[in-house]
Amino acid sequence: MKRPIAFLAGALFCVAGCVTPHVTESPVRKVDFSAYKSVHLTVERIHAQIGANDGGYAEELTSLFELLLQRRLKSLGYLVVPESGELQLDVAITAVKPGSAAARFWVGFGAGRAVFTYDAKFLDSGGAALGNFSGGRSHTGMEIGESFADKDQILTLAATRAVSQIEQFIQNDGQLPEIKRPVVVNPNAR
Repeated sequence: MKRPIAFLAGALFCVAGCVTPHVTESPVRKVDFSAYKSVHLTVERIHAQIGANDGGYAEELTSLFELLLQRRLKSLGYLVVPESGELQLDVAITAVKPGSAAARFWVGFGAGRAVFTYDAKFLDSGGAALGNFSGGRSHTGMEIGESFADKDQILTLAATRAVSQIEQFIQNDGQLPEIKRPVVVNPNAR
C-alpha cells in the first residue's frame, strides 16, 4: 500500500513546476496556421502581478520571451512584421514573479515559487478570432534537475517553455496536445 502512495507523491513532485496550458477559446472554424505567411506580434503586460523588489526580473523575462518568440515564429516560416500582418498574435503577460530562492530551498512545497503566465490570442487580418489559450511556467525548486537553478536558468526555463507552448498551439492548428497522465495501478485490487 505504501508504494502506490509514494509513487503518486513522487509524480506530484515531478509536475510541481508545471503551468498546464489550456485553450480558453477554441477557433470557430478549422485553422490552418501554415496558410499565413506574416505575423504581427504584440507582447504586453496587462494587469500583471509583479513580484515586489524583482530587481528587473519582470522586464528581463518579458524581453527574453519576446525575443525568443520572434525567433521561433521566423523559424516556423513566418515573416514577423511591425504592423498588420496576415496573422495577429497578441500575448498578454498576466504574472511575473521571481519568487524567493531562500523560501524554495528552506520551506519547499511551492513556497517562493517563481511564476510566469500569459494569455495568447490569435486573430486573422480581418480581426476574426482564431483561438486563445493561457499558459506559462512556474518554478518551485522541486523539479528534477532544476532544484538549484539560478536566476538566469529560471528566466530561460520560463521563456523557452512559454514559447514552446505557443509553437505547439500553432503546429496543432489551434489545439494543444493532450497531456498524458500516468496510470497508477493498485496491485492489491482484484
